[in-house]
Amino acid sequence: MKESIQEILDKKENIFIFDSSLKYYNYYGKQLKDLGYETKIVNLENPLLSDGWNPIDYIRYLYDNNEQGLLIDSIEYFAEEIFVKENPKNDPYWIDSARSLFIGSTLLLLKAYEKEIYKKPLDLNSLETVISSASIKVNNKSGLTSSFLRNQVNKLERKNIIRRLLSPIVDAPSETRSSVISVTLQKLNMYLYREDFSKSMSNAKFKVEDINKDKTAIFVVGKKSLNPLVNVLLNQVITHTNKNNYKINVILDSFDTLPINSNINDIITNSNLLISVSDNNYLDYYKGINLKKYLKESNIVCNKTYPIKELEIVEEEYFDYPVFVLKSLMIDKN
Repeated sequence: MKESIQEILDKKENIFIFDSSLKYYNYYGKQLKDLGYETKIVNLENPLLSDGWNPIDYIRYLYDNNEQGLLIDSIEYFAEEIFVKENPKNDPYWIDSARSLFIGSTLLLLKAYEKEIYKKPLDLNSLETVISSASIKVNNKSGLTSSFLRNQVNKLERKNIIRRLLSPIVDAPSETRSSVISVTLQKLNMYLYREDFSKSMSNAKFKVEDINKDKTAIFVVGKKSLNPLVNVLLNQVITHTNKNNYKINVILDSFDTLPINSNINDIITNSNLLISVSDNNYLDYYKGINLKKYLKESNIVCNKTYPIKELEIVEEEYFDYPVFVLKSLMIDKN
């Protein structure tokens, strides 16, 4: 792994490292400084000991630059990471509605901020405030009332995407609406109950849109309860570098500690991806991805990340098509 990273640094290319204990930063930090790298740390374990990152910043950047397609994709992916369908036997209505409320409220908040209807800083805290406003009867600290969402939604044309997302919720019977809001806030507050993380958002020094063509290094330290945000950040980084045709190298150490990434295809296609896992069978969770296609077309460094002999064809009766599955991906960390 160190040999591959050194090659990346020698070329002065951008690098994103999921660094479980900052061991890579401690090893390469001085060299990065000497090479003139812009180095940022996003530490979810100790948010106040990092450069901080506001997940809404890049979404606002896409909105401000009228990148409508990428904007919707980014918010939808964010919603998928936070509102996970954990049990396929459960009624999907509540999680699907929570996703719609999150996506619609985010778009509405951006629009309200642009028109100076909402004037406070945009982050997950402000999004929580707007969503909460749909269920209260009196003014809260933000000055919003229970009619805020409904009034803003009703001002929109019927074909407007925000109205289509939110109307079924804000116009639903009180009990149904309250339940959807409750599910949404329950998931969202899993991230906001951490006061240090909330503070780090408001003082964030790292912005995805500031990533340059080269010599940018991003170190991310995860925390199990917050690790879905690692996937969100990585998705934003891939979106930005791909949009600007910047090369990005992605090192995911302890890959098996991250939640399943539904965007793995784009990551493999649009980056030079190196990963390490501690569980030999972990990648069985990713079976169904046609790795053969990506090995031919992407920038994965097979001969340095894992040997070709570790790839083998899976019996066709398991899938509708033959695929390559990684049987072992133990990477030398020495």
